[in-house]
Amino acid sequence: MARKRWTRRELLLVLNLYCKLPFSKFDSSTPEIIQLSSVIERTSGAIAMKLSNFASLDDSLPQSGLANASRLDKEIWKEFTDKWGNVAIESEELLNQLTNEKPVSDTEIPLDSNRETEKTSIQKTRVGQQFFRSTILGNYHTRCCICGLPIPSLLIASHIIPWKVDAVNRLNPHNGMSLCAIHDKAFDRGFLTLDEEFRVVLSADLSYFSDESIERFFIHYQHKPIQLPEKFTPKQDFLEYHRNQVFL
Repeated sequence: MARKRWTRRELLLVLNLYCKLPFSKFDSSTPEIIQLSSVIERTSGAIAMKLSNFASLDDSLPQSGLANASRLDKEIWKEFTDKWGNVAIESEELLNQLTNEKPVSDTEIPLDSNRETEKTSIQKTRVGQQFFRSTILGNYHTRCCICGLPIPSLLIASHIIPWKVDAVNRLNPHNGMSLCAIHDKAFDRGFLTLDEEFRVVLSADLSYFSDESIERFFIHYQHKPIQLPEKFTPKQDFLEYHRNQVFL
């Protein structure tokens, strides 16, 4: 029997799952893989193998993926990493169509325009932010990478270079970290950053606040390394920008 060729639609859905699933879960028994297998009518083993094919194309991974990625695998991966946007949104829109989900994100965007083109643009922004949030939280095992808080509703997919500053890397997973609401706001306002070894560095401005809560939420983590993700480690170029342009 001839082997069924993978379609672009199927590969986009697998790539979407690749982004959101930690490398350690690339196994046919993983519920998310089993769920996707029922949707695209592929075996969970075939999807696990295809995830490993994508892993072989990911130069940022310390582990090795499964060789023999197809030409179409390579084309989609290149398209994804060249712009970090269009393919991510396309894959997320496909997923939403299959699951009938409405996009949610960390940033509230009003959708009250009467102009159809503006509505479409805002909707795509929401879809992109949903992809980014799911990808970041998934790779950090739904925990704050500084304090370990595991409550999803209190976690933010925090941009290292702010959303408004760098449009190209808005959806680049290397430009994000999973932070609790307190540490996200502190990072965003420049009260903390990370050094070249991914250790927490605190701003001297925090010394103006003498309180037990400063010790508990900030001083306790000074010079300690964050919990790194299994994929999409924060890019040092982005952290350097944060240290130079945002950190107080």
